[in-house]
Amino acid sequence: MRYAKCLRQLALLITVIFLVTCAAGKDSYRQGEELSQMGNWEGAIAFYKDALAQEPNNKTYQEALTKAQQEAAKKYYQRAVHKWNNTVVKDYQAVTTTMA
Repeated sequence: MRYAKCLRQLALLITVIFLVTCAAGKDSYRQGEELSQMGNWEGAIAFYKDALAQEPNNKTYQEALTKAQQEAAKKYYQRAVHKWNNTVVKDYQAVTTTMA
């Protein structure tokens, strides 16, 4: 009887530890989701990385991190193209005004 009680307590303890560990990853994941919905990809990446540190094999967290990294890269690429285009236009205008 005493043995069965110890087993139940051990099972309960293991369940609580498992739930606490998973909850920590879920909190970070949820915060990452909120930031990604606002377009804050850098912030989302940080939270997704934290979630993955707590649950390294979670495919949902891995996919969310990959998507956030791709969106951040896309944003930086678009910004670079915009700056490049502005520079080319300014250089062209400078050359044409000096030639006129």
